Amino acid sequence: MAAAAAYLARFGRGTEGQTALLGAGLKAANGPSLPAYGLHEEIRMPAYITLASFTEQGARNIKESPQRYEAFKSAAEAAGVTIKSVHWTTGAYDIVIVSEGPEDAVMTLAMKTAALGNVRTQTLRGFSITEMRKLAATVK
Repeated sequence: MAAAAAYLARFGRGTEGQTALLGAGLKAANGPSLPAYGLHEEIRMPAYITLASFTEQGARNIKESPQRYEAFKSAAEAAGVTIKSVHWTTGAYDIVIVSEGPEDAVMTLAMKTAALGNVRTQTLRGFSITEMRKLAATVK
């Protein structure tokens, strides 16, 4: 719940005090209503799946890929993005990263990574089964 509180406080969708009362279904003065959550339901940051392909530069320096990832992970953590998993893959993409964090932090991290010139990325917003159930329930 701490991550959700920090996110809501940072992006003006409630104060940490309001976030502590999520079960009350509060309406923040400067944002949308905060949903009422049961004690058993975990509040999660948005999930993102990043598909990365090495550029010519990145392929030339392939031996440095693990060290570049460690630097990327440190930058992600500093930006408030949690790396859930990383996989070097075969096929159309060379690396797949699953992360969670605020959208603007993920986007900024992607731009900084692209500027280094080692990979080209596509980042997709991923939805959990709980999120998908809520979205599907709105389809008429």
